[in-house]
Amino acid sequence: MAQNSNHTICAGDALVSCTDKRKYSVDKKGPMRDPEHDMQRFCFYDGQTLCTIITADFTTQQIWIQNECDTLVKTAFGNNLTPSWADFQSFLEDRCIPWQRAGLREYLKGIGVDRYDPLQIIAKTAGRMAEDDQWLKVEAMK
Repeated sequence: MAQNSNHTICAGDALVSCTDKRKYSVDKKGPMRDPEHDMQRFCFYDGQTLCTIITADFTTQQIWIQNECDTLVKTAFGNNLTPSWADFQSFLEDRCIPWQRAGLREYLKGIGVDRYDPLQIIAKTAGRMAEDDQWLKVEAMK
């Protein structure tokens, strides 16, 4: 059942935050693939624990989230239950080496990426950072 006034889609027992007012078909992980849209699903883990499922529609620049754990500090957006596309872009950048870092060009060359692009970097590194055990699994929605 879609509740467009508060941007929430109820999919079974799961509540999925939505930044768009249009209706989408949903499954237990959020919106399902729209063949006319470039959509990807990001599973955000802390160690082996799935913390947040993020479904991103790159065509409309909309995201949906489903937190899988109760510890907000472990989730992708903390206490922000309705993140925007800008919040999502910031989250992706936070899971990468900072673009201002000295030696960035050499780092990118070392991982086989030709320019600073958070999606390409995450595809190579799974968004792993030295200071935590969190990482991302990216699933293309075909």
